[in-house]
Amino acid sequence: MYAPGGKAKKRESIAILVSSHRKTTCINLIRQHGLMQIENRLEMTGQLAEWWEVMISTLAGFATGFFAEPVKIYFSNRSERARLRIALYREMVHMYLGFNQLLQFMDEGKIPIDKLQVNLDNVKRFDLYTYAKSTAVITRFYELKESIHIDTIYKNFQLPYNPSLVTAKERAHYLNLAISVFNDKAAKDEISASLLREIGWEPRELQKET
Repeated sequence: MYAPGGKAKKRESIAILVSSHRKTTCINLIRQHGLMQIENRLEMTGQLAEWWEVMISTLAGFATGFFAEPVKIYFSNRSERARLRIALYREMVHMYLGFNQLLQFMDEGKIPIDKLQVNLDNVKRFDLYTYAKSTAVITRFYELKESIHIDTIYKNFQLPYNPSLVTAKERAHYLNLAISVFNDKAAKDEISASLLREIGWEPRELQKET
């Protein structure tokens, strides 16, 4: 038996308990939901950070490749020009000294004038110049500041080998001309005197009057 109003109080108590339980459940749900949002945000933040790291790394790699390739090509071309230049200077000095020696031996009577052609063929070296004017490296050749003067020297070096020349005297004339042109270019520094010295040429050898 319930006292008067007991049932009502019990129902009220039960309602309060249910309400309190619901409130607690709601609060817990809200807390859990909030934690999930925070966790989700942290996870998204971590993913964004990783994405940015990947993006920055990719962009850095692209930029390095983009700028490194032209630099690599520049130094490769520069190295190729330097090697070609030295090789041409060595060949020119070989021809020059060979011509000088031939004229000296002729003056001293060590080489009969009728044997000049044979000895000219022994001196002949145009391989590197021919290579420099080939399609493979002609661009590098004309990037040399003295390329026009090297062209002039080689054209004069080729004159004594002209098949239209009949006498040894004519060939000797063009030998002298070739030597004079080389001397003039070296004296005016139109070809590098310092590089000639580096490869073993002595200035006094180019001062000889011909």
